[in-house]
Amino acid sequence: MHFTSKELELRERIITALHSSLSLPLVLEATRAPLLELTPADHMGLCLMTPGPPLDFQWLVPGHRLTLLDEYPRWADSDFVRGPIFAQPNVVLRDTQMLARRELEESALYRRSQELDLRLEHVMAVLLPAKETLLGAFTLYRDRRVEFSEHDAALLTSLTPHLTNAIRNCRDMQTARSGARLLEELYNRPDAGCLVVLPPSRELLRSERAKVLLDKWFAPSDL
Repeated sequence: MHFTSKELELRERIITALHSSLSLPLVLEATRAPLLELTPADHMGLCLMTPGPPLDFQWLVPGHRLTLLDEYPRWADSDFVRGPIFAQPNVVLRDTQMLARRELEESALYRRSQELDLRLEHVMAVLLPAKETLLGAFTLYRDRRVEFSEHDAALLTSLTPHLTNAIRNCRDMQTARSGARLLEELYNRPDAGCLVVLPPSRELLRSERAKVLLDKWFAPSDL
């Protein structure tokens, strides 16, 4: 599908933003303005999920707070988006492909959005399998009665590999940082000793507690 020069410019800005940080909230905030202009849409959100059961999820929503997503655990079983995107991972789907307009308006999520004065009239979403233990559901919302088009879906589809990589890279960095903090905590605990050895016998690190224990248990010639 052909993209205009303006769309290609915005797309490049989005790709640059997706690789601008290893903090997912910062990445989403940097991506928000050009992505909402490109599609165009009024709101965006990323739901990070750990496959279950139970299915664990966390919403990251840059920009304006969406109260409905704060209540998502209450309405998760009524989410008409989840089933279709889980059935077709990596495929961008519009609400018009998920259910009829009458069904959308009768859905619990739609009715609740009206009660909260959000008026989430149209949705476009894609499920991004970033890792075996991590899924990302990326969703765009319009609060006006203008359907997402095939062209809008094509634009988002062109970005899905970059979105997936951003989710994966940010989660890997989060895991590495958590591991580093855990090792630091163990290293500094007065009731634990840490000894890091590179096989077969090269010592890389010895905490102070480990040094005391080794000096107590072994003669210098044994070490």
